[in-house]
Amino acid sequence: MYGGHCNTLGSGNASFIGGGDTNLIYSALGHINCAVIVGGCCNLICDNGSATASGSFIGGGANHCLYSQWSFIGGGTLHIICSDYSSVAGGANNVIGSLSYAGFIGGGQGNQIACGNNSFIGSGDANGVNGSCSSVAGGCGNTAQNDYSFVGGGCFNNSGGMFGVIVGGECNQDIPFQSTHNFIGGWLL
Repeated sequence: MYGGHCNTLGSGNASFIGGGDTNLIYSALGHINCAVIVGGCCNLICDNGSATASGSFIGGGANHCLYSQWSFIGGGTLHIICSDYSSVAGGANNVIGSLSYAGFIGGGQGNQIACGNNSFIGSGDANGVNGSCSSVAGGCGNTAQNDYSFVGGGCFNNSGGMFGVIVGGECNQDIPFQSTHNFIGGWLL
């Protein structure tokens, strides 16, 4: 621990808190090894109840919770990561859930990868991914709801079919679990 105020290294080997205020690295399961909180306020790296959060990193910001191994939060506020090998670069209130191994959220706010391994949200507001290998590039209120589905942008689009693509527009929908390999270019449905 280098500096700051009220920071705690509760357990771990080769872990580090650089500064900031009220940051915590702790595990009830044993040691969290090689975890880092550079700074910020009220950030937490701890175990998820079944595995430690070794190798995880929080760069800064405030009120982040990281409950997984080898994961990364760059900055912003109120991010939660519960799956291993996952990253949130910035923004606010972004979540990568416990069934989302190797997920990535670039920024924006209120975005969530609830379940689906290797999935991506670039940015935007209130976008969601619920399928593996699926992506929402940006926009607002968009959902990639099945495996290998994609929404480029726009608002309130739902790519629900497997291998479905919605480029953009507003209120477009590929019916969940009833279709596959569909493409919607944009516009209002």
